Amino acid sequence: MKNNFEKKKLYSFDKNYSSTIFFKEPDKYREIEKFSKLSKEIITTGANYSYSPAAFGEGSLSLMLKRFDRILNFDLKKKEITVESGLILSKFLNFLLKNNLWIPQIPGYPFITLGGAVAANSHGKSCGTHGTIRNSIKGILLFHKTNGWLELSEEKNKDIFDLTIGGLGLTGTIVNITFKLSSLEHKQFNTTIDEVTSVKDCIKKIKQEYLEDTFIYSWNRADNIKNFGKGFIFKNTINNKTSKNFRKIIEKKKKQRFSSTICSME
Repeated sequence: MKNNFEKKKLYSFDKNYSSTIFFKEPDKYREIEKFSKLSKEIITTGANYSYSPAAFGEGSLSLMLKRFDRILNFDLKKKEITVESGLILSKFLNFLLKNNLWIPQIPGYPFITLGGAVAANSHGKSCGTHGTIRNSIKGILLFHKTNGWLELSEEKNKDIFDLTIGGLGLTGTIVNITFKLSSLEHKQFNTTIDEVTSVKDCIKKIKQEYLEDTFIYSWNRADNIKNFGKGFIFKNTINNKTSKNFRKIIEKKKKQRFSSTICSME
């Protein structure tokens, strides 16, 4: 029996790699079950902003979960939230920041999906202090084409829980995530920039400047040997005097990086 799929040519973020894939966009839980059983080679796709083409392969079936973007539960008292994996980071933050809550492991690009962040075990600029996104995850609902629906946490299916965070989608489809939230006590930083001449100089200055209440990171050149390691250190120090509210993060329209046709797949 043939099933109608849309066929796309997808490109990696740097456009150095492309593949022609089949894809489906489920909008119901039963469709995740149905579509997952239609192909031997299947992977879940988020916003497709990762540098590596981790969510697609030549001739494979990709499940795109952009329609799974709802907030399912929010408990202000417990500081917990459950969201679907297709929710993008900007919408997540726009909701949480109004309540002076967040997760401190914030990747640099605001339009990735939360499922993708979990699958990559993403981190933010303060990873030396707050670690990766794993430290904010309480539970995951996963669908596996053979083993069905699985609840994952430190108490339930811990081995699969550990493999799923940073597992690049290889353990199944991350459908929703429950996060432990942190209070956001400060709303603004003062940023200073310091020039560095090499990787060794950069490490030395970071060690000298790092304090508990600062967020410090660097940008270093790697485009040629002569200038390798040159760059800048950015140090963000908390401004305790500010009372400004956060501006809403505006979602930008994603530029299309694929061509598509309707076709069939065995």
